[in-house]
Amino acid sequence: RARLARLHRQARRQALNALSGDGEAALNIAREWVELEPLDDEAQHQFIRLLAEAGHRSEALRQYERYAERIRAELEVEPLEETITLVERIRGGAPDTVARGDTTPEDATPTAEAATPTPATPSTAARVAGPHERHERSDERRPAPDTARRRGLAWAAAAAL
Repeated sequence: RARLARLHRQARRQALNALSGDGEAALNIAREWVELEPLDDEAQHQFIRLLAEAGHRSEALRQYERYAERIRAELEVEPLEETITLVERIRGGAPDTVARGDTTPEDATPTAEAATPTPATPSTAARVAGPHERHERSDERRPAPDTARRRGLAWAAAAAL
């Protein structure tokens, strides 16, 4: 299942890249992705970005708020720093701040293997956190290992259903 989920994300990512010149088609792909995987950080990030690029700032901000509330309630985690940064840029309204590729999470959905309970050492914290490993190499705010582990456990539980 984890491999299938990775392949699905990769296919969606490639479709979005292929449709980069066709904003409406890319927006439809991102919308479908969010509908299929509403807790997927990367899907939400891309959808929010594309909404903003299409001039739908208010809708992008509403989508972020719905997403943030949902992951707080269901996974007890905060949105990724990259998505928070994107939303701050959208709120700021500068047209060049939501350029394609800006602050996009790499692979924002933890895999089932992330659910394996292990002590949170720097190397395992990066593995569990997935896209948060960039935080291990910088001074940016990063989620506590427990947060990343809970997110991984929640995804593993969802994959088992």
